[in-house]
Amino acid sequence: MKISKNKTATIAIAILLIFSIGASMILLPTANAHSPPWQISTHAYITASPNPIGVDQTALVVFWLDKIYGPDIALTNNWRFHNYILTITTPDGQNTTRTFDVVQDTTSVQTISYIPEQVGTYTFTFNFPRQDYTQYANAYNPASVLVNDTFLPSSASTTLTVQQEPVSSPISSYPLPNNYWTRPIYGENTDWWLISSNWLGTGAPVLSSVGSGDITGFPQQSAINRYPGDAVGPQTAHVVWTTPIESGGVVGGNGFPISGNTL
Repeated sequence: MKISKNKTATIAIAILLIFSIGASMILLPTANAHSPPWQISTHAYITASPNPIGVDQTALVVFWLDKIYGPDIALTNNWRFHNYILTITTPDGQNTTRTFDVVQDTTSVQTISYIPEQVGTYTFTFNFPRQDYTQYANAYNPASVLVNDTFLPSSASTTLTVQQEPVSSPISSYPLPNNYWTRPIYGENTDWWLISSNWLGTGAPVLSSVGSGDITGFPQQSAINRYPGDAVGPQTAHVVWTTPIESGGVVGGNGFPISGNTL
């Protein structure tokens, strides 16, 4: 009889625990809600370059926030900040204001090109008014932890000095080498792509059986061609390597969308 009572008590306790666990799960807050709502601080930044610059030359103005529109968009990138406000004050005190309804860049960056027409100091002021996470229809993730939260306003400004004399264009590349060189080719040597292809190509030493076009003496000679017109190959004996020891630098050859691109 005692054993039966103990079994009954055990079953009753187990049932009570099951109901307790279920009730506690119901009372837990959901992952996308918190109280009170968060007031998320933002920090605005803005730059204008090159600085100084000459009249009628082009400056690039870049402004951004230190936040992206919610930590839960890192993979989907479907939601954006809105209404960045840029005010440009010319040396004679005239203001021009432009509002960017949607900031398309997923990193919260907005850029414009600006051509000054006056000598003096220009001021660029970036204002982010504020943004409630649910302020714009179809512009937020309804399952986000940021629902009902607010990104607070912030602002930043910078100046651009404009002179009458034009500023020299930046150096696009250092001269090609006239001595031995090794990889990686640093990004400052952009034009070195002209000589850095791994293909022998035009100017390379060839066997008498090769000539131009197809290599002769092979059954499938139409599929074995010299690689034409891709950089200037070495004029002496060539060392062939099979294992790269490092990567990066300027990419050689013509098979890239951007000549002199770097890895």
